[in-house]
Amino acid sequence: MFLTGCATSPSIQPHINSLVIAERFTYAAYVLEEHKEAYGERNELLYQLDSGLVYHLSGDYNKSIHAFEKAKQIYDNTLPQSISKNIDALILNDNRLPYRAEHYERILINVFQALNYVMLGDYKEAQVEARDADFQFRRWESYGQDDKEVYYYTEAFIRLFSGLIYELSPAREDKISALIDYERAYQLYARDYKKLKNISLPDILILRYATLAEQLGREDKIDEVKEKHADIFNEVHLKDSTAIVSIIYQGVSPIKNEAGFVVPIEDKIVAKFAFPVMEKRGDMGQAPSIKLIEKSRQTQEYFPTEECFNIEKAASLTHKEKIKYAVMKHALRSGMKLVAEEMIRDKIEETRGKKTANAFAYASSFYNIVSENADLRSWQTLPGRITIGWTTVKPGTYDMWINDEVVKEDVEIRPGMKQVVIDRQNFY
Repeated sequence: MFLTGCATSPSIQPHINSLVIAERFTYAAYVLEEHKEAYGERNELLYQLDSGLVYHLSGDYNKSIHAFEKAKQIYDNTLPQSISKNIDALILNDNRLPYRAEHYERILINVFQALNYVMLGDYKEAQVEARDADFQFRRWESYGQDDKEVYYYTEAFIRLFSGLIYELSPAREDKISALIDYERAYQLYARDYKKLKNISLPDILILRYATLAEQLGREDKIDEVKEKHADIFNEVHLKDSTAIVSIIYQGVSPIKNEAGFVVPIEDKIVAKFAFPVMEKRGDMGQAPSIKLIEKSRQTQEYFPTEECFNIEKAASLTHKEKIKYAVMKHALRSGMKLVAEEMIRDKIEETRGKKTANAFAYASSFYNIVSENADLRSWQTLPGRITIGWTTVKPGTYDMWINDEVVKEDVEIRPGMKQVVIDRQNFY
């Protein structure tokens, strides 16, 4: 018999999720503050991840920083799992363990945290987050990279993102660091993205790499790049100094549901095999284009954003690598239970008779079905992907529109300024 269903995630998460999708970020933060206990002791990391992102989306960057720092501490403290807890998880189920973020989720903490600091004007702390992301990759690499596809995919994006963080700083030495990151990102995309399907080199990387190299007098680094990608260059791109940088969180990340089946093993004893399956929550469509209206001149211009990191893809790649281990572990756990139950049933039949032994078999089968649940926990408030746009503008005051809706008003741009604007969008 094939079974589907869902369980094990904190019961309040769907409510938080719906508030985030409805863009009611301040109320979502209030609900999180008032109902922390609903997450439970084993989901403290998940609570801090959801809180950090909700505060980030609401514009409360200091509270977001505080929550994400707590999340980092919990993540580091749960790396060396105790033997007893792992034995519990093997004998009972994975929900006995504290929630563990995926590798790419740990690095996304650095992404959101860096943007928190950028929005507060603290570029040095933003750069600390970029360096910490690099450290997390070295740690990830030391684990053996079973999930190589998502490792390659995430590393190239982080190099691009780190370059953006350094370039936003007004200090010249930070521009040099940005150029190094862009060069490394370009090499990673060229080397590793050939191994991945449906992934292309982002135009924003090519443009930022070439523009910064020319501004720093390092044309020798990018002559070949400019020749290879000549179709996307123009003089404005190469001489920009005043710009709007848009970070758009689009769509929603996939969630886990339970799938499984019940198998009769022995007379009157059945085993349940349960494992998580990923479920998409809608089609994100194209990356959004942004319309800018300069308020005093009433001029309009459009610029695109492009997908730079697809969280839905990262989640699916990670799940594909982990599911085989999850199935093997569930099979081993079920086998251990059945051996123990058969021994106990034989002993009961020997001492108390077959009727009592059969009653035990029915009870143990019921226990096998209700206790064997897949671990469905995930960071559900994540967007489906991150799109980024960078456009050169004249100084002025702008309204920003996406899909005929004003998303930001009165964005003031001064000469030489690079203004970061963050927005959350759902489906297109």
